[in-house]
Amino acid sequence: MAAWAVTAIRERHPDASIVWAAETRCIPVIDTERLADKVIEIPRERWKRRGLRGLFDSMRLYRSLRGYEFDLGLDFQGHSKTALCLRLAGPTIRASARATDAFARCLNPIPKLNPPSPHEVDLNLALVRAKLGAVPTPERPIMPRPVSTDRLPSFDAGRLVTIQTGAGAADKVVPAPAWCAVADELIGDGWTVATIGGPHDPRVPHPRVLDWVGRLDLAEAISAITHSRLHLAGDTGTGHIAAAYGVPVISVFGPTPVERYRPWGGSGRVLTRGRSTDLVGAPDIVAAAHEILSSSRAPCGS
Repeated sequence: MAAWAVTAIRERHPDASIVWAAETRCIPVIDTERLADKVIEIPRERWKRRGLRGLFDSMRLYRSLRGYEFDLGLDFQGHSKTALCLRLAGPTIRASARATDAFARCLNPIPKLNPPSPHEVDLNLALVRAKLGAVPTPERPIMPRPVSTDRLPSFDAGRLVTIQTGAGAADKVVPAPAWCAVADELIGDGWTVATIGGPHDPRVPHPRVLDWVGRLDLAEAISAITHSRLHLAGDTGTGHIAAAYGVPVISVFGPTPVERYRPWGGSGRVLTRGRSTDLVGAPDIVAAAHEILSSSRAPCGS
């Protein structure tokens, strides 16, 4: 979701040097050809395993960023971990979209923002406008070019529907039996259905589903999404990835506020029936999928 705001900066200041600090697992989502000139890897998982030594390692890395002599530094997350990075990097001007805890609130200025909606994308853009003046909302963020489909398992071009089976929290996951029923309906209609996810995400027990769960790295999963006619997911990052590439997406939400975290842009649709994803049944997802697939154009990556 931060890519929309960074794209606005790039479009307003095409000659700017943009350095983006991001956790290791998120780096494949950041374009380094046209958007960010440099990505700084933040290996938080390794630091956490090293305990106090990891804390010292993080401080050294954050302070080393002063070598870039930043004119402006922005924190789109506002957690202690990102606020500390911004403060120690020492930009001439620094600002945060929010502070999620007392320590973060002490580290960086938080300007008064008036986003047009409570959505994260609007909040991030409001922060950019507070420091750089009026910038238009990008039609679509600059994202990495998809990797070659030669690296993907074979699929029917133009007939692919991908399903992300997992999510970052248990109450954001759509139960596997529901995805199995959805896949059965779509396969019966002639669509190729492939499931994606990390090594520990649920698998969909259907004999005709292409099971790519745990078989693709993030770059390959992104490519699979961009070649989909439709992407289905719970409340998780691949829904935002699909929306960023203009791929039609159906996201099933439970406890998360839809108005703040829904996939941004005109290609996303959210299904929700309260605070649990399992309240949205397979028939609801199938009906929405049929409506989108009957009107969608060729896949973005074709």
